[in-house]
Amino acid sequence: MDRFIHETRYLSTTSIDVGSSCGSQKPLYMHEGFFSYPYHFNAEGKKRKEAEIPLKQLQKYKELRTITATGPNISPPQHSAPPGLTRSSFATPIPAHRQTLKQPETPPEFNRRPTAMLPPPPGPTPPTPPGPLPPPSSSPPPYSAYPSPRQQGHDTRLDAIQQLMDPADRQVVEKARRQREEIIALNQSLETTQNVVTEKRQKLEESCQNEQLASTKATTEKARADQLEHDFQKACLAHESLLKAYEETVTKLETAENRMDQYREEVKELKSQVDHLTSQSAEFLGQRDAANGELQRVNQQRRLVQELVFEAAGPSARKRTASDACLDSGERPAIRGMREKTSSSGGSVVDLTGDNEGHDGVVG
Repeated sequence: MDRFIHETRYLSTTSIDVGSSCGSQKPLYMHEGFFSYPYHFNAEGKKRKEAEIPLKQLQKYKELRTITATGPNISPPQHSAPPGLTRSSFATPIPAHRQTLKQPETPPEFNRRPTAMLPPPPGPTPPTPPGPLPPPSSSPPPYSAYPSPRQQGHDTRLDAIQQLMDPADRQVVEKARRQREEIIALNQSLETTQNVVTEKRQKLEESCQNEQLASTKATTEKARADQLEHDFQKACLAHESLLKAYEETVTKLETAENRMDQYREEVKELKSQVDHLTSQSAEFLGQRDAANGELQRVNQQRRLVQELVFEAAGPSARKRTASDACLDSGERPAIRGMREKTSSSGGSVVDLTGDNEGHDGVVG
């Protein structure tokens, strides 16, 4: 309770600079409406997360906040403050020109008087607490008998503190309130900007991923196009080789056709010659047949003549040789030699006499 009295008197006699406290990372000894974490902003003015605040300092700050937030309408904390926690550990030193205004200690009864004894705050009147009020001569009721400012919907502690302050201190508090509102607005704008930056960063990351995918796809397509171009070049070379082979084949076919034409002409000439020779051979065969018929007729006449000669000469004439018969018939020796030569060369021998003993004629 002494600590609460000391802090209340310090609020009523000391000016508070919210901006300098936040910038220098020092706590604010104010009620709950003006309180914010002392380490909410770092030395550069940037917002800090609660996880970045040292645990020991955060615990001390929360305990100090509970102590300073306790007013005449709020029950005191149920737990005791940790040892070694004093106002000088966190508070800003009192300026020299303010130390002469420090008031003497007041009895606890002055600070423990009920809210009804304080001047009424401006604005709507808070509702009457439930239950009958104790008489003034009796001891004040416990804190639990009065509703809290949160339940009433209006924080009466601020009005009570402002009434205890000097006009200069009130101006400082108003300035601190405006600065706090500006800081809150700045925090909101920073959060909005951070959200926008986060969205833009996400969009940039998505665009970068899309660009990477597109570049990967383009690289794949380029490699595929190169492979297709290589295959096309190979196909072109194969096509050219096939065209050359086709041209050579066509040239060979033309040469073969020319040769076939020549062969056809030669075959025609040979056929004409064969036809001519066939006609000549037919004529020769006819002449041969005619000659053979003539020879047969002549041989028959000669046989008849010989038979007549043999019958006239008698049986002794048959023992004569064929040469003697030739000599008797008057045949020349030259004709007989030619007949023997022709017979040795393989020609056809015709019996002119018909006696089968000598060769009387040769047909080629």
